[in-house]
Amino acid sequence: MKVPARRDQTGFGPIDYCLMALGNSFAVYAAGAAVGVPEVGQFFVAAILAGTGFSFLIRRLFGQSSFVQIDAYLYALATAAAVAGTPSLNSLLPGDGIPAEVMTAGWLCWMLTFGSALMWRDRTLLFQAVPTIALFGLVGCYDTYAPAPFLFFGFLLCLATLLGRSHSREMLRLAVQSGYFNRADAPNAPTEFPEQSPELYEDIKRGPWRWLAGPEWALLSGLVIVVFSLMGAPVIRTVVAPLSANLRFPLPQKMRAMSATLPTTPTVQNNFEVGRGPLFSLDRKPTILYRTNVDRSLY
Repeated sequence: MKVPARRDQTGFGPIDYCLMALGNSFAVYAAGAAVGVPEVGQFFVAAILAGTGFSFLIRRLFGQSSFVQIDAYLYALATAAAVAGTPSLNSLLPGDGIPAEVMTAGWLCWMLTFGSALMWRDRTLLFQAVPTIALFGLVGCYDTYAPAPFLFFGFLLCLATLLGRSHSREMLRLAVQSGYFNRADAPNAPTEFPEQSPELYEDIKRGPWRWLAGPEWALLSGLVIVVFSLMGAPVIRTVVAPLSANLRFPLPQKMRAMSATLPTTPTVQNNFEVGRGPLFSLDRKPTILYRTNVDRSLY
């Protein structure tokens, strides 16, 4: 009787791909909404899902081949192409694409899109988190999309779970290489390929790994961080608000010398100092500094 093939417990599977695809999708959608073109964010979400499906297919077909080991080199080339070709690629996006003033967000979105099709091993799969974090950092600087922090929290939960799963797989691989499953007092009869036995995987979790934190603990830790952030951020903002208005940042001596040599030009009388914290009226309502009408969004 032919024994059906079993999945290698040391390799990543569809759950890992789904976690990274979900985290990447959160980032590109937030970026599109933050620059005022949500349809671009939707385009990148669809492209990342398609690229992730392609990576999963390559992993299934060629996972045991040395072919997948070139993914890191292809990823580096794709990253360079994303940066160099963003102006041309921008024409493929819906509408007018990403505004030129925030083209850095376009670089990172295309990096994630190209990289999603090249996640053939654990290391390239996890590296997708790097441009994702950078993209969320840009969205935070823009501060134009209110739900962005919640999408970032969702990404953190996906990443924490993925890192926990990756660590468990690496520990199992090392256990297999050490001969743990082939020792004389092995809990169950070892198989020819112990990494394909979920039963032996559970045995080692009950034995030397019984106190090892798994992906469920990583997810719980991420949830605790999210809750503390949601509860603590308003308190911190309230405490430091009176102090931020009194902060002074003197210019370096070289910058002061350069500003002194610049020619003076007439200025309007209504001057407002910025960078000293929010301006409020006596009833704690934000003070409106200027109003203007423009034909399109400007950055």
